[in-house]
Amino acid sequence: MNRPLLAAEEAIVRFGVIPLLNSIELTERFSPLLHQLEQALGQPVRLEVPADFRTLVERVGKQEIDIAYLGPVPYLQLTEQYGPHPILAMEELKGSKHYHGVIFVRGDSPIRELGDLVGKRFAFGDPGSTMNHTLPMQMLTQAGVSLTDLAEHAFVGNNQNVVLSVLMGQFDAAGVKEDIYNQYADRGMRVIAESLPVPNLHFVAGRHQSAAWVEKVRATMLDLHKSPEGMAALKSFHPDATALVPAEDEAFESLRQLLKKK
Repeated sequence: MNRPLLAAEEAIVRFGVIPLLNSIELTERFSPLLHQLEQALGQPVRLEVPADFRTLVERVGKQEIDIAYLGPVPYLQLTEQYGPHPILAMEELKGSKHYHGVIFVRGDSPIRELGDLVGKRFAFGDPGSTMNHTLPMQMLTQAGVSLTDLAEHAFVGNNQNVVLSVLMGQFDAAGVKEDIYNQYADRGMRVIAESLPVPNLHFVAGRHQSAAWVEKVRATMLDLHKSPEGMAALKSFHPDATALVPAEDEAFESLRQLLKKK
């Protein structure tokens, strides 16, 4: 059972982040952004990293998180299960509001295309992840490769685990966001397939927050790129960030329809 907030805690803004990385690294990356929000809101902002994607979706839906950093599939799960939630802002990375995912293998692997994965081992990340599970699974299916065609598959956790499981030879292939792949590519990796573009990660507010509070957070986020301190906060949580930009639910409609065809 969730413990009710004590009176002294009611002013704390609970900022939830999907566990893309370990908690220590996420704290380092997001601390400057939390500081910017604290200054703008006059409230303490506490980072919370749940054990998995599903838990964060549930906590946002149950109004236990005030601001959440989500990928597109968790966002669609949130709105389907708990109804509409205000989108605060979306990442703009190198001027783009979309990203691609890749399925990759070790550089010395004989695997050249998705069809070659029959009888091989595939590593997924979190079951709720867009690019560590949902899109790679769809790409495999479109290539005629089902889970039963694989010799083995497993969910190994965050991005680092996904990449290392392939580099260390525990699995033959996996899927990650293109920017994550690029961080490790020089260690000996090779792309065999690229996904369609999907919307970038973004921030949503809990439905329990007032419209005025939501607008204040949104304005703060959308103005970050206008100051050196704000820009530093953006670069801290993503080195390719150029701004946080407005976004509406319609941006996810193509992905929503694509997933309905599964």
